[in-house]
Amino acid sequence: MNISELSSHAGIPAATIWYYTRMGLLPRPIKYSRTMANYSAAHLERLKQIRSLKQKGLSLAAISNIVKEESLTSHDEMKYDVVYESKRDIIIHAAVELFREKGYNATTIRDIAVRAGVGKITFYQFFRDKKELFLECADHVFYDIGKDDPSIRDEQDGMKRLWNRGYSFFHNNLHMIDMLNLARGVSVSRDSRFGQMLEKVMQNLINPIEEDLLMASSQVQIHFKDIRALANFFMGAVEYCTYYIQNHPDDAVDDLLGKAWDMTLHAISSGQGSELTEIAKSDRNLIKMSGLSRRSRVSVSTIRNYTQEGLLPPAIMTGRTQAHYTKIHLELLALIGKKHGGESKSSSAINEEIMREAPLPEASTNPSNIPKGKREEILLAATELFLKKGYADMSISELARHAHMSKETIYQNFRSKEELFMACADRIFHGLYDAVWTEIKGKKDMAKRISIRGKAFFSSFSSWIDMMNLVRSLSVGDNPSFKEKFRQLLWQMVNPIIRELEHLKQEGLVRREVDSTLVAYILMGMSEYGAQLSVQEGRNAEEILSYIAMLLEKGIGHA
Repeated sequence: MNISELSSHAGIPAATIWYYTRMGLLPRPIKYSRTMANYSAAHLERLKQIRSLKQKGLSLAAISNIVKEESLTSHDEMKYDVVYESKRDIIIHAAVELFREKGYNATTIRDIAVRAGVGKITFYQFFRDKKELFLECADHVFYDIGKDDPSIRDEQDGMKRLWNRGYSFFHNNLHMIDMLNLARGVSVSRDSRFGQMLEKVMQNLINPIEEDLLMASSQVQIHFKDIRALANFFMGAVEYCTYYIQNHPDDAVDDLLGKAWDMTLHAISSGQGSELTEIAKSDRNLIKMSGLSRRSRVSVSTIRNYTQEGLLPPAIMTGRTQAHYTKIHLELLALIGKKHGGESKSSSAINEEIMREAPLPEASTNPSNIPKGKREEILLAATELFLKKGYADMSISELARHAHMSKETIYQNFRSKEELFMACADRIFHGLYDAVWTEIKGKKDMAKRISIRGKAFFSSFSSWIDMMNLVRSLSVGDNPSFKEKFRQLLWQMVNPIIRELEHLKQEGLVRREVDSTLVAYILMGMSEYGAQLSVQEGRNAEEILSYIAMLLEKGIGHA
């Protein structure tokens, strides 16, 4: 605190504080320049003690003797180190809360100081800037949650311990994903400190999972060749399950955990081939055409039209002439209904709106749709700067200089920096699978399509991940546009996988009770962490993809 802050907290005039200091009743302040000084919480406590003794009728001389005697007894008059640690922790705690609530970019030093109940001068006494504080916060947020949870720490059964860790995370520690995404966004700045911080953060999350899996493997509870890769897959599944929860808030968390656990333990493969179709006839989760029409309030002919136009995935054939539908079809029909909005719109117009909100790669990444000319030049230059400097530090003026054009030209194409960033994100995500569209469309084997898609993702990962990290980081703040953009990009990635999983169900290659939407999120998470493992540790991409395929086909509980 400075002198005015101390005076305000203590309710004692600054002149009186200076007088007490000259008398020796109060230790000298902490000088950090020739004309500036700070006071600590210990000074405030001493002032309260002096006021209390004065109220008891003691003279200043008597009070001086008391405080000097106490100082000699304690041998540590003000205990500055303890005070500093306490104040430092308060600032860190306040910053962690604000970073989670508002995001890194939207949180100011003034916000942190106000939340912590300190002055900005006090803030700078401990931290040079906001970036340094965020580095410190990361160490306080990411830790082995098992150290604090006896159900994890004391459990000696590897599989139970792993389950308890997942349960604790989803019920008590979901905020870690927001902070992880903040750390990712800051790491895009190319500052080596943040790259090292992010690497440490990831290890703090993955290593405890690996320890649980090693315990379970030593107890012959699981069978998987590469435990390190499996730990990364699990962390990816956990992260993307949190995104699933955000987009499906009505689903029970415990039910979600049960489904995800079943998938990883027993895989999604039916192992029954064509026999599945007979069982599926009695599956209460499947819906006949008449039931789908009744529940969605959409006519049978309209549903058929939507299917022909590609807005709905094909029905699941449970016999030569028997077709059934799933909750995916219901959800898509509800989305189409919202696009109508009570207006009379053509199917093509609705299709266009849905593609904008949740674009399917096959429909939206045709090279002919990629903007050319001046707009393309702006997007190329802006993408380079966003990935180099981050969102907050990139300005339109700097972009104009970098692209050798006027600010007016940029604003003729994009109304704001936010709109420009959204377009850059779309451009990178739309280009994710450009090289394999024809190959994917030509394959009738859906399992092969998923494999091709995985290889394409791995090959594009390095150019994709930085933009993904920026979008994720910005979505943590309080800007609804960034939250919505992240939701759209997630849907763009998982929706094609959902459709292909539904086809695999139809062919009897995926268990009928498997939640295709949840599995698509989990598969996307495993793919991201697998690709990251391949890049960071030089692991063979083909091998990583084969592990994911094995996990989907056999799970970790097979003999």
